Formats: sequence, C-alpha cells, structure tokens
Amino acid sequence: PPPQPATEQSEKTASIFNMPAVSSAASGAQAALRDSQATDAGAGTAGMSGVLEALRSPAILEALLARFIDHHILGGRERRAFARLLAILTVDGLWFIDASAAERQEAAKEATVVATEAANELERVYSVLHNIHQSWLKRLATMAYIKCHAVTSMALLRWLTQVFLSRQATPGELRVRMSQSLLFVLLRRACDSHPLQMKSVLDVLRHMLEVLPYAESDDDDEDGLTGDALDGQAGQEPAAQRLHVRQMIATMLTYLIVAHGASILVFDFASSTMASWD
Repeated sequence: PPPQPATEQSEKTASIFNMPAVSSAASGAQAALRDSQATDAGAGTAGMSGVLEALRSPAILEALLARFIDHHILGGRERRAFARLLAILTVDGLWFIDASAAERQEAAKEATVVATEAANELERVYSVLHNIHQSWLKRLATMAYIKCHAVTSMALLRWLTQVFLSRQATPGELRVRMSQSLLFVLLRRACDSHPLQMKSVLDVLRHMLEVLPYAESDDDDEDGLTGDALDGQAGQEPAAQRLHVRQMIATMLTYLIVAHGASILVFDFASSTMASWD
C-alpha cells in the first residue's frame, strides 16, 4: 500500500522542496545533473516521510503533547519549537512521494498554510491553558471560542486528563470540575470536528470514571475549595455532583451513538467500565 502522507510544514518547510539535491552521480552535462537532482529529491522526500512517520508513532506523539501541556512553563523559544514540531507531525500534505514535483510543491504550499495556522493556534492554546491569572473555568470558556485544528484538539484532550482532571486537585475541586457542562461541550465539539478523536474522548470519559472514587469524599466542603472551584458549581451537594457527572457521561455516550454511529466503541467502553458505574 502507498505510504501515508506525513504532515504539514513550519514556515521553513516549503523551502525544502526547492533545495538543490546533492548528487554523487552528477557530471558536467547539464541534463544529467537535472536528472540526478530529480532522482535525489524523490529519494530525499521518501526518507523524510519515513522519519516523520516514525515521529508520529503514538508513544512519541503522546510524549510531545504531554511535555507541551505539562504544568511546567516552557520558554518562548521552546514553546514555539514544540508548536511547530507538533504542527509538522500532524498536518497532512507535506511529503507526497507518488506525485510529480509540481504536484508535491502545490500540496506543500497548501499544507504550509494549514501548518502555520495550527502552530500559531497551539501557541495561543498554550497561553490560555497556562494562564495562572485566569480561573480554570474561564480557560475552558476561552477554549470554546478557539477554532481548534486536530492537533490543538489533541492537546486540549491531553490537558484535560493530565492537568484539569488530575488527582492534584482536592476531591471537592475535582467533583466541581467534572460536573461542568462546558467540559462536555468541548468533548462533543472534539468528536464533531475530528471524528477520529472519538477514542481519545472516550479515554477522557474513562479517566473521569477512574478518578470519580477519589472524588467521592464528602469531607471537604466549600470552605476547603480554592477560588477556582468556587467559580464553578460548588453549591451542589457532593452526591448531586457525582450523579450529575455520571448523567453527563451517559448523555455523551448516547450522543456518540446517535450522531456518530459509534455503537461498537461505546459498547466496548461500557463493558470495560461496568464496575465503575456502581
């Protein structure tokens, strides 16, 4: 089968297609030089495609995303480097092999625009998610207005499980965060905009069910919650918050079946998490 198209470019990627290839077989004849350059350019494109496909493996891509949205603040240059790399790895259209030079160049131009937009959007998302002067509820609301390329959506889903819904929050805070309707709006939008991310959305729901027992404690009341949690629905009783979370998860699963025909995925999810619904 033909290799999968790799990804999009940063602002410098397009120049790769115009770089003269190094040819060990070059002779003094101008025609031979052009032929050898065309051959080397095709081989170089194939080689680069292989490198990019290796970098797009789930383990490597997950590690890059985890580092990008981690609690630790990245410097400006490091943040831009991560954003551009993630854009290159996740935007299709940069490295077509079974195409003419003209077709490759045209596809690269179009992909460069998308990749640049994705990289810029990633930097914006990074700034929103790491804004310590803004409550988490406001950060979620801001994310609802961002266009969200596929890689941006991936970063948001990773942030939800790694940061927003982590056990570093108190049980009370976690209950409030999980009971936010806005959270499920973002999950639904991820599925609608990028259907291939349904499994990742189900992973977020699975994570919520897994941490729900940690949030079962009724010991911490509103006096123990941070200002962030008080911006949410902290007035509800703990039992009501937990019930709301389970109801919203069930509603989300129903939506995936009705709107996306994901009955098999949802059935597998329900079967594997059956004990968590008690």
